[in-house]
Amino acid sequence: MLVRILRTTRLVADGRHLAFTTLCRWRDAIYLAYRAAPTHGIVPPGHVEIRRREQHGGHGEHRWSLSGILRHPTGDVRDPRFVVSDEALWLVCGVYLPAAQHVAFQGLSASSGDNLIVTHVAYTTDGATWSALQPILRPQYWLWSVVPMAEAYVGAAYHTGRVGETSSITLVAGDRLEALLPL
Repeated sequence: MLVRILRTTRLVADGRHLAFTTLCRWRDAIYLAYRAAPTHGIVPPGHVEIRRREQHGGHGEHRWSLSGILRHPTGDVRDPRFVVSDEALWLVCGVYLPAAQHVAFQGLSASSGDNLIVTHVAYTTDGATWSALQPILRPQYWLWSVVPMAEAYVGAAYHTGRVGETSSITLVAGDRLEALLPL
């Protein structure tokens, strides 16, 4: 199979660290999400920006616009992934949060293993207004991929553990994305 790049378009180039992209089609628009932060590191924390491409005018022209920004008041938001459903467009991401020993004096630690990772979700039903991030699963379980099935959402998460702990892979399922539980 031969693959050729037909064209490229730069959407954002503003000096920040922009990474961890995800792309999907939902309700006749294309959505792009990515992490934006001063650096790749956890400190200072980053957030997720969501852009939407829609047809503009009657001549096949397309325009990208900012659809939403997902922030956490104390955490570093990263690794967004879209989950498409008929009723909503979901975005799953990991949020590094300060562990109890760091909250009082410094917040997030620059070392990822010193923080908690908590999977969060947000959603839109109109493509323009996004819900606040809400946590799902237990701390240290990072939901990496989700597949909508006929009667449930099924996902694969990994247990990150602490330094020196064994990690594991866990399958989760739920009738609603925000209600996933280990299988």
